[in-house]
Formats: sequence, C-alpha cells, structure tokens
Amino acid sequence: MKFFLIIYLLLTTYQSKSQKISNNPFIDSITKSYSEKRNIEKQELLGSEFKNFNVIDIDGVNYSEKDLLGKTTFILFWFESCSPCKAAFPMYNEITSIAKADQKFQILSFTTDPELNIKIAAQENCLLFPIISFLNNVKGYPSFKFGYPLYLITDKKGIIRYIKSGGNPDKEKAKLFFDSEIIPVMREIEKSF
Repeated sequence: MKFFLIIYLLLTTYQSKSQKISNNPFIDSITKSYSEKRNIEKQELLGSEFKNFNVIDIDGVNYSEKDLLGKTTFILFWFESCSPCKAAFPMYNEITSIAKADQKFQILSFTTDPELNIKIAAQENCLLFPIISFLNNVKGYPSFKFGYPLYLITDKKGIIRYIKSGGNPDKEKAKLFFDSEIIPVMREIEKSF
C-alpha cells in the first residue's frame, strides 16, 4: 500500500485538478480509489471531536482538548520542507494576529519536524503561532494519510466543522485561498456554533 501511496503523492503533487493523473488506466484507477477513500475518511471526521490530546508547544505552553472549548480553533498540520506549508506561513501569522485581536479565535499547529528544526523554521520565518512537535505529542491524528498542509477548524465545543488538505506553493495563491475560504469559514463557524 505504501508503494501506491508514494505513486499517488508523486503523481498528484504537480497535477492540476482538470488533468487526468496519468495516461495509465491502472494507475488512474488506483489513485482514484485511494483519493475517494481519503475523501470519505475526511467526511467522517466532520462532526467529530478533536479530542484526547495533552501537548506542550516549543515554548513550553501546555494545550489539551479543554483549550478548544469556547473558541473557534484553526488547527494546522505542517512540516518545514513542505512548499505549500511555507507559502502559507504569512497567513498562519495573520490568523494568529486575528486571534490576538479577537479572543473568539485561536490557532494550534502540529508539525512532524524535530524541535531543533522547528525552532530554526520559526526564527527564519518569524512564526508567531504555537508550534507543537507531532513526533512526541499527538498520536492517531490524521495528517499523514490526508497530506500536507492539513487544515481543521473546530467550533467552540471542539467539534471539527471543516477539513481540507493540500495547498499551493505560490504565496499569492495561498493568500487568495485563505482570504476567500479559511478566514470566512472561521468567521461563519464562530457565528453558527
């Protein structure tokens, strides 16, 4: 299965949504089946709790599922060498600024990188948001099988109301995505739930 996952990731990394994945029907059927399965799994997460975690960020601040209560939370899974993740760093900082100005929102980020790499990335990119090393902290959450970056938005009760994976390595397109989708969805979830 890992072999097919690698093929899927390689083939879909540079494709546009309107293109076929390949000219090979066998590969097309495998990647379509894998993609459909992942989409079903994403849909099953909607309406479920983001729960059972107790973690410490790189600054020593402790977070648990109780910290999700009372605020709309943008949860991000990323890693330092992910081009779409890095293209969106300014937008993650923007969400952090929104959260500081409006106490109804917050951001948590989980990465697969070792703490030293995280600290270097945070310094080089002036990252303002909480960063939690996935390696030592959170078990069982879905980022690996859905791709990176992975965005979740939870309501004030810690219920997952939005999930999306993938991104664009172009900073302008990443900004457009955040301005047209992520920020409005966060505000809508905050009002609705």
